[in-house]
Amino acid sequence: MLRFIVLIVLAGFTQIAYAQVRATTESGNKVILYDNGTWKYEEKTITQDSQTEKKVAVITTPVEVETIKIDSSRQYETESTEIFYETSKTLERYFGEEKGRIRGRMSCVNTLGDIQIRYVWEIPVGDGQRYVGQFKAGSKITVHLMNGDKVELQVGEDSKLEPRPKYNFTAISGLTKALTNEQLVALTGQPFRQLEVEWKKKTDVFEVDPSIYFIENLPRVF
Repeated sequence: MLRFIVLIVLAGFTQIAYAQVRATTESGNKVILYDNGTWKYEEKTITQDSQTEKKVAVITTPVEVETIKIDSSRQYETESTEIFYETSKTLERYFGEEKGRIRGRMSCVNTLGDIQIRYVWEIPVGDGQRYVGQFKAGSKITVHLMNGDKVELQVGEDSKLEPRPKYNFTAISGLTKALTNEQLVALTGQPFRQLEVEWKKKTDVFEVDPSIYFIENLPRVF
């Protein structure tokens, strides 16, 4: 009887031996394979490479931004220059492509170390405010650089509105807030291709032939 029990136990071990096969993976982990097609790791041998989620160490190197030296005792403004003469989508719906053109002019200003951009939008309508609204403080002029970056310039104070109904013309002008060092570095490092003007009612995007206006003119006021 005892011999019969021993044989049964030995048979059981033999069955287990056939049902479980140990193997080693390429990453050095030991696994148990079952005859039903399933498998599992031997927990004590799991290495970091076998984890389903691997953490990759990311090393970031700080990028040093050039510091532009500005003469804080200087007061100077460059000559006003035409930047674009393009159709405004806002005006085109009322006046057509040709008569809906807006002329955009800019100059660079240094006021005792504050570098600003003076803008003048010449709108060929005597009551231009009716169509585009007042250019308020905080409105944005976004410069789209050739490398895809954007520089957002903010209007410092409410713009000056000069309606000239007699000549069917309206001029909207003012100054941006002082530019930061990062904005100056970006504007003087890349040509730009678009100007996005945020009117009170809508936003217009004006295409510009790749322009180096800021590259040439901003350093003149530093």
